[in-house]
Amino acid sequence: MNGLKTVNDTKDYAAGDELIKGAADCLALTIKSGGKIYRTGGDEFMAIAHTNEPEKIKEDIKKKPAEAWTLI
Repeated sequence: MNGLKTVNDTKDYAAGDELIKGAADCLALTIKSGGKIYRTGGDEFMAIAHTNEPEKIKEDIKKKPAEAWTLI
């Protein structure tokens, strides 16, 4: 995730927390029950996924934020 420091500096930490939650939700929706998502610190996450198609998951993770914007 990029931009967390900027959000914290220009908005506030509550806004940064919402950004973290949104990123975690996007990852969780992509991985679903096929793995686990972990926040390793700051704006970094790690996913452990059980799949034979890691590139598909990578592409899906990249698409998920754009899909979320279409719901707003």
